[in-house]
Amino acid sequence: MQARSTRYETLDGLRGVAALGVVLVHILPLGGAWTQWQGGYAAVDLFFMISGFVLAHAYDPRFSAGYSVRRFVLDRLIRLYPLYLLGLALGVLTLLVRPMPPGLAVQSIGFGLAFLPVPHRGHLYPLNFPMWSLVYELAANVLFAVGWRLLHGWRLAALVAGAGAGIVLYALFLSQPTGGSMWSGAVIAVLRVLFGFFMGVLLHRHAPRPAQRESALAPLLLAAAVVVLFALPTPVHTELAARIRDLAMLGIMPGLVYLAACYAPARGVRPAVVMSGLASYAIYVIHQPLSVLVAAAMPFAPSPGIALGFLVLVTAAALVVDRVYDRPLRAWLKGLRGGYVSMGLADSRRA
Repeated sequence: MQARSTRYETLDGLRGVAALGVVLVHILPLGGAWTQWQGGYAAVDLFFMISGFVLAHAYDPRFSAGYSVRRFVLDRLIRLYPLYLLGLALGVLTLLVRPMPPGLAVQSIGFGLAFLPVPHRGHLYPLNFPMWSLVYELAANVLFAVGWRLLHGWRLAALVAGAGAGIVLYALFLSQPTGGSMWSGAVIAVLRVLFGFFMGVLLHRHAPRPAQRESALAPLLLAAAVVVLFALPTPVHTELAARIRDLAMLGIMPGLVYLAACYAPARGVRPAVVMSGLASYAIYVIHQPLSVLVAAAMPFAPSPGIALGFLVLVTAAALVVDRVYDRPLRAWLKGLRGGYVSMGLADSRRA
């Protein structure tokens, strides 16, 4: 059985907005205080929700037809690893301008090649710290596949509600729910990925949606995402108010994902929306080490113009990387996977 053919193009655009949101949070050396957006970190939670929605759409019918967990994990590694490896290579280049202790560098490269975080107090991925979310998402993907028969109905709802309650308690009594890149943030990272990813699965399976239709509402949804991620105000500038704002963002995001799944972009804006989705993963993976290299070579003081120029640069680079590196390499790896399956070394049941 083939996965259903519906492509959620507005969700692609939402993913692109999220990717640029993450970039803006991480380019302080280029843009200065202008890039200190209040909620851009939550773009990662939006990524998790979109991923859960899209994977439920693509793989629920396959698992119903007998698709194996092993093949699913291979699919996910083929999707994630090529760009992850490029991000790691760029991270190694940053050692030229931002040295680290030799032992940590060796660990970062060795564990990084195996897609594993460094067992060291500090960042999980010191050479390219935004990649922390990938290992958590991969773990959620495996849980989705292994627990597919159980994670339906009330069990799925209970998992989402439990993770959401955990985030609320963490935000109200401990700290802002922004952690994940460091080992000290492991608890909130687990809660964020469980809530976000499985909220996406829940939305796909149980939220009634009209048939997709073209609408001018799609660009407005993307604009709403920008407001939520970057400009949702904090009424009172206290730490508690900031935490409440963060919880409000997490509460709004499922609605954005749901509406984005209901409407397709109008024909005139569709190419830009689709391209932003194509570039989103590459943007996420390459932006941080690339910003370090650009900042080291930059003879100018940080400014909004430099930050905007970097956004253009990283988006263009991501589109090139997607076309000339990621897609060809994934096609080649899928061919190898097909041979692996046909040789009887993996599940012989076809999707």
